[in-house]
Amino acid sequence: VLDLENGTNSVRESRKRKAELFFEDAKAYCGRLADDIGKLQGKASGNGKALCIRLNGSQDVPWERIRFDYGKLRNVTLFELFPMVQFVDYTKLPERMIAPPKNLHLTFSFSGHNWAMCEKLLRLGRNVAVIFGEGLPASYQGYTVINGDLHDLRHLDPRIGVIVGLSPKGRKAKAMR
Repeated sequence: VLDLENGTNSVRESRKRKAELFFEDAKAYCGRLADDIGKLQGKASGNGKALCIRLNGSQDVPWERIRFDYGKLRNVTLFELFPMVQFVDYTKLPERMIAPPKNLHLTFSFSGHNWAMCEKLLRLGRNVAVIFGEGLPASYQGYTVINGDLHDLRHLDPRIGVIVGLSPKGRKAKAMR
């Protein structure tokens, strides 16, 4: 079994290369990413499907702030380029929760130290992701818990201020149970 926490595989190496490319030249990276999203959108449309993309996997990049030139278009974001694409993301950055683009659904993440912000957002009807080590409770801190492991389509979750319960992922997280 490959040790994904310390070892490597083709997926991990690909993610590493992409992160390096992004940090070397974010605007060029966005152009390539836009090309890929355009291809995926065409394929999804051709199959009568709606496209949903999660841009961040292990980072918390505020994509809504990154503007770049794309073809004849100037100073655009990915969200403006692809208004028919639904984007989803998790974030620990409270400022990202203020007026995100209409096609970006954000779920705030509990870090273990930001419960006051989580509770403020929950009272405003925003959802918060919490990792539970010993199964999902029915409620947490007085808020209903839904099973976030069933899918990653967070834009389909009820928008009433619920806890998106997640199980630990990865060897280190599982060992903390």
